[in-house]
Amino acid sequence: MTETGKPVPEVAKDLDSNEATPASWVSWAKRVGKATPEDKDALIARLARLGEHRREA
Repeated sequence: MTETGKPVPEVAKDLDSNEATPASWVSWAKRVGKATPEDKDALIARLARLGEHRREA
């Protein structure tokens, strides 16, 4: 997506999610635009945990 350059459909597939979910995150991040690197790292970690949780279910 914005930092990795991955297209939204690929990220959605990686997270076992529909495309609307990561697309809305990108939209939100662009609107906020004030996130610190720590905020971004925390969001990436949270998304990774969500993806792991979904794959386990």
